[in-house]
Amino acid sequence: GGALRGNSSSMSTIEDDENVDVVDSLLSDGRHGLTDFQARGLRRIRKILVGEQSQPQLAPQNLRSRFERRHTTSNVRLSPLILEDAPSFILTEYGGQGARGGAVNPSERAEVKKRLLITHQVNDVGPYDRNDTFLPIEWTRLDEDTRISLSSKLSFSALSSWEFNIVDVARECKIAPMLFIGWAIIGSPHAQKAMARDLGLDISTQSGGYDFTNKFAIQLPILCSFLRTVEADYEPNPYHNSSHAADVVQTLNAMLQLGGKQYASSLDIFALLIAAVIHDVRHPGLNNNYQVNSRSELAVQYNDVSVLENYSVTWQVLFAG
Repeated sequence: GGALRGNSSSMSTIEDDENVDVVDSLLSDGRHGLTDFQARGLRRIRKILVGEQSQPQLAPQNLRSRFERRHTTSNVRLSPLILEDAPSFILTEYGGQGARGGAVNPSERAEVKKRLLITHQVNDVGPYDRNDTFLPIEWTRLDEDTRISLSSKLSFSALSSWEFNIVDVARECKIAPMLFIGWAIIGSPHAQKAMARDLGLDISTQSGGYDFTNKFAIQLPILCSFLRTVEADYEPNPYHNSSHAADVVQTLNAMLQLGGKQYASSLDIFALLIAAVIHDVRHPGLNNNYQVNSRSELAVQYNDVSVLENYSVTWQVLFAG
């Protein structure tokens, strides 16, 4: 037993040394473009790893209020808006969850998720003014060449073209085509300005778009949380997947820019784009005729009437409610 503990301690020391090297490489390499907030956090982690600072302990009764950042913004005013419940392994490894007697109750976790997904009210902080600099964390994980290529493909002029190639964009976006397309269209022109600023390009040329963020007081971290949640619920079907949904959003945007927008208000356009985002969410990959003829549970539930359309709308109602 003692030898095993000694080996474990030795391995832990080696891992800590490697972790310190990783942190040092991030802090010393200017290419990573860390914000002051991120750099301070890494320096605190380094002190903990080398033993200069003790690791903060959480009282078990406070675990339910612990959350993990999921976006790159360092604006503290948004902290209640862009957080999600911490993964269980983090609570187990670093939060003393074992002392609480087991994992978080699923119903409690569901309630936390629901509370975080609804619109939050932030008092006495004024309007959010960082949409021009906000970047989804998925964007920051792309290499520079991919970001340069995507910034061109996600310009508003490109997104307004009938010849837009969703396959190429989906390939570069990896697993998040809906997130990037939705952010770039619904969050225009601020998404384009944030991409340009990130790449050191001229932001004054990024002026096209809807500006829903100012018209409807939309905060892009919240929009991206919504898009990410929708995308996660699209099934990996050969056709009715999140890339298809992103394609519909872009095609709708092109139709609007080619003349359709003159027949609709800003609110109408916003509603149309959101409808395109969710239109096939949780589509099982088999069409309405199949559902009706096979007497599937979905067909029975929706009385053979627009089965899959009603299914997607029901998802939206439950999500919003």
